[in-house]
Amino acid sequence: MKTVCLDPGHGGQDSGATTPSGYEEQCYALDVCRRARDILAPYCNVIMTRDSEATYVGLTERADISTRNDSDVFISYHFNSAENPADGFELFTTPPENNSDKLAAKIWSAHRKQFPNQKDRGVKTANFTVIAKAACPAVLVEGEFIHTLAGEAFVQSKENRQKMAHAVADGALAYLGLDSKPELTLEQRVTRIEHHLLI
Repeated sequence: MKTVCLDPGHGGQDSGATTPSGYEEQCYALDVCRRARDILAPYCNVIMTRDSEATYVGLTERADISTRNDSDVFISYHFNSAENPADGFELFTTPPENNSDKLAAKIWSAHRKQFPNQKDRGVKTANFTVIAKAACPAVLVEGEFIHTLAGEAFVQSKENRQKMAHAVADGALAYLGLDSKPELTLEQRVTRIEHHLLI
């Protein structure tokens, strides 16, 4: 059974970026990861580094949670901001070239399929602690810049957040070779779905 670790960025006292109206990145990131978890749940184990807006988890601890649960992939989800107007999505892996790049390519492709008209800022490398310390292929996703009115409107759309979740889930499943083909029996899948609906 494969395990996917989803890491909603920020949380607790660390709100992350904010929209012009004061909505917080940490809330949107958690929502996308919860949606992705529900999509993934019938096909693999899903671990969340946090499942509450009030919870703060340190960067190294997020990677440690993934490692302790023997995760096969680690995906940290965020939303971006900048001093100047900017838009688009981008993904980050760590140098040098490794399997994280293959995971990023699958998520990038799935995101492009969901949002063909969104500005594509590509796949980049950076030594972000949260993915650099992960013991498995790890990717950090920036779903959109939310510091502008256009970005705020984009991320406030539940339909868009569901599409972002599908991009994460579809990309992870494609990387893991599951391609939406459950490894569980029907009874097991129903039990897993019921469990996640009760959380």
